[in-house]
Amino acid sequence: MKTPILRKTIIKLLKTGHARNIKTLAERVHPADMANSLASLDQENIKQLFDHISDNKTIAKILSKMDDRRTASKALHVIKKERLAEIFSFINPDDSADIIGYLSSKDAQALLKLINKDTSSTLNELLKYPHNSSGGIMSTKFLIIDKESTVGSAIKELKNKGHNGSFLNIYIKNNKDEVCACVPISSIFSFPSDTPISKLMDEQITTIPINVHQSKVISIFNRYSLFEAPVVDKDGKMLGIITADNVSKIVEQEVSKDLLEISGSLPIKSTTWSRIPMLCVSFLLLLLSSYLIYNKLYFIDQPLLELLSFAPILVIFPSLMSVQSSISTSRDFDIGLIDLGDILGIIKLELKISILFGLAFCLLLFSGLSFYIPGTEKTHLILSIILFLNMVIASTLGGIFPFILRRKSSSYLPVSAQVIIPITTLICLISYMLISKYLLSINIIPDTWKIF
Repeated sequence: MKTPILRKTIIKLLKTGHARNIKTLAERVHPADMANSLASLDQENIKQLFDHISDNKTIAKILSKMDDRRTASKALHVIKKERLAEIFSFINPDDSADIIGYLSSKDAQALLKLINKDTSSTLNELLKYPHNSSGGIMSTKFLIIDKESTVGSAIKELKNKGHNGSFLNIYIKNNKDEVCACVPISSIFSFPSDTPISKLMDEQITTIPINVHQSKVISIFNRYSLFEAPVVDKDGKMLGIITADNVSKIVEQEVSKDLLEISGSLPIKSTTWSRIPMLCVSFLLLLLSSYLIYNKLYFIDQPLLELLSFAPILVIFPSLMSVQSSISTSRDFDIGLIDLGDILGIIKLELKISILFGLAFCLLLFSGLSFYIPGTEKTHLILSIILFLNMVIASTLGGIFPFILRRKSSSYLPVSAQVIIPITTLICLISYMLISKYLLSINIIPDTWKIF
């Protein structure tokens, strides 16, 4: 059912007080659709909805599908802590950790005290890791056995774990407790119970370190076409597992987050307020650029004023090119193609690209100006040279910025358009003025040389 229709249906049922119909609706509609519909309901409506749904398992399914912090926070605050503790018994530990992460530290601790000791211990362990790291998204529901085990003992462990199709592989550990191989569960039932598990295991497994960013997890899954992967600590001990379902969920979150950050919209309070910081940075930097033009600093004289009318193409255009370079470099960081040691390689690459495009566009500019504004070849040549140099400067800076600004951040924010454009605009404007002054002071074109 579409969210707007579902929302209207829920509100209508709440107004009429048909508790039985609300309960039936919640049981028949997919939990993901119910979770989406809560985003457009106010806190009082959410409270009424959950009060009418007596089955805690149904509410658990709805809560586990929530991926919006604001909505989840509203939902959690309308349910009594005692009932929440019971609801959490129906939710997987990794999903529970995500949900508890939406609460304040005080509320989270109060809830953890009400949950049974074993579950609380597991949740506390998961909550140690950043929510956007491999440790923050992994599940602790996995099966690992010794390398010396047999098929019979593996099947027994499966029964003890309550296998219901949720496991894809059984993982194998060596005598150092390091995960070293895996065996597909579908294959073990066709062998005698006394068959050594070592004869069936596949030693080519891909592991994920415990503290890598979730964007790196996506990259690893895509690169090796994985359905699941074990998460390990620095000693190779298995701590959890990440499945393709986990990855599909964070892909949507990453795309949404990256689009907001590239646009300069930080997730502060709302999409309106979140635009203010980057807009202020942009405004101040561009205001400084305007101040340089208006006050005609010592390196600007009267002849330069003729050239200032071309500032948009000579300054803003290279700045846009720097955004392309920065975002391209950041993407290569995220998918693991480069690291902080590759800065010289990126500089060489951006120099090649900028020289190629710079020559093409400066020739295009020179030809266009010479055709439409004949008789001022010196000015045309100066403008073309400045465009070329600014494109090289901006593109190279755009490739370098991620290395400088992302040392302590895995976010796209440091290389968002809202940051890069004002900075490179200011740098290109100063370059524009200095180069113009110098080229105007020399006889760049002899008086006897007439191009057109």
